Amino acid sequence: MSSIWQFAILVVSLISITFLATRMSTSKMKVVKVTAVSLIEDYDDDLFDCEEERHWQDAWNDYKKSWCCSQKQKGCPPGALRAVSASSNFHCDGDESDWQESWSDQKKRWCCAKEQKACPEERATDQSSRAESLRHKTLALGGPNRAAGADPSDAASLRHAVFASTWANPAAETDLAGELGVFCWALMLPQGPEIELISKQESEGIGLFQCDNWAVYSNISHQFRHFATSIVHESLYAPMGGRWHTALNTHVFLQAWKQVVADGKWRDHAWTVKLDPDTVFVPKVFKRIVSQSSVVSAEKNHADGIFLWNCKDTGELHGPVEALSRRAVENWGKNHEECATLWTLPRQEDVYMQSCLEALNARGYYDAHLLTEKACRGTDYLSCTPGYAAYHPQKIASKHVACSRKASAF
Repeated sequence: MSSIWQFAILVVSLISITFLATRMSTSKMKVVKVTAVSLIEDYDDDLFDCEEERHWQDAWNDYKKSWCCSQKQKGCPPGALRAVSASSNFHCDGDESDWQESWSDQKKRWCCAKEQKACPEERATDQSSRAESLRHKTLALGGPNRAAGADPSDAASLRHAVFASTWANPAAETDLAGELGVFCWALMLPQGPEIELISKQESEGIGLFQCDNWAVYSNISHQFRHFATSIVHESLYAPMGGRWHTALNTHVFLQAWKQVVADGKWRDHAWTVKLDPDTVFVPKVFKRIVSQSSVVSAEKNHADGIFLWNCKDTGELHGPVEALSRRAVENWGKNHEECATLWTLPRQEDVYMQSCLEALNARGYYDAHLLTEKACRGTDYLSCTPGYAAYHPQKIASKHVACSRKASAF
C-alpha cells in the first residue's frame, strides 16, 4: 500500500514541477517580449547577452537583435550605425604627441567631444568655452540636463516665444518666403508604401513637389518618373521602442540631415522643411505662416536662426513637418556635433532635433496652423479641413491625394 502512495506522490510532484516550469517559461517569454518591444527605458538592465555574436543572424530573434543593436551596438543589420556611446571609453590621457597618426578617427572624435583633447586646431581653441556656454543654455532652457530647482518661468521665457497667427491682410506682410522660397525634402524607406506615396505625389504635383525646390532621399537609388532619389549612405533600419513605441531613428536622420546640408540646396531658400512621406503638405499655407511680420522679424533679429514647433499640448517639435530657417540650418550644420558633448542623444529624431537646436540657441516659435496630427490630439487631419500647412498621417496614396486636394481648396 505504501508503494502505491509513494508512486502517487511522485506522479503529483512531477506534474506540479512540470506545471510550474511551464508557467515560469511562459511568464519569462511574456516579459522578454514586452520588454524587448519597448526596448527597455532603463539602460542598466541587461535583458539579453549580446556578447555571443556567432551566427546571430539566424540564432537571435528580432527582439534580441533590436535590443542588442540599440543598447550594445551589436547584432545590427548590415550598414546600421554602430554609435560610439558614453560607455565606449577611450583613454585620452596618454601620449598625445602623435595622436594625428596613431589614434583612430573614432577615438579622435570621442576624445575631442568628451574631453576636449586631440581636437582639430580650429576647434581646440574655443571648444571648452563653447561647450560650457551651450551647457548653460541647455540647463536654462529646461533641456535633458536641466538643473534641479531651475526657475520654470525663466525656462519658459527662454524656451519659446509663442505667437498667435495673424491671417488678416496677408498681402501687407513682408514675404520673406516669397523672396527666396522654400526647400522641402523627405526620407523614403527603400521598400513599402512610402514609394507609392512619393510616386503619387509626384504624378499629381502635390506636397513637397509644390515647394520651390525639393529632394527625396533614400539609401537606394530609385528612379521615379522625372527624378531619382538622392543617396544617404546609411541603413534606414530603426527599431521601435520608448514610452510611445515610436521609431528610435536619431542615427538615421542625423545622416540624412548631414547629407541635406552637404548637398546645399537649402542655401538658396529662406526655409527648409523636412516632411514625412505620409504628411500632406500645403506649401501656400506654410508660406503665409512664415511671411507673418512676427516670424520675419524674429528671423532677421536672431543670428542663430529660428524653427517652428508644432504640438502646443507638449511644447514639442514633431517629426511629420520640421521647418528650419536658413540660419538655423547653417547653425546646425556647423555645430551639431557639439550637442553630443552635453548629453546622450535622444533616440527619437524629432526630440533630438529640438533639443539640439535649442542648445545651439536657435529660437522656437509655435503656430496653430502648422500641423494637425493624430499624435498631438488633432482631429482635422481626418477631415482635411483647409487652413493647415500639414496633415498627418495619410498613409494610403488615394486618400493622401484626396486630402491634399481638399486641404488646398481655399
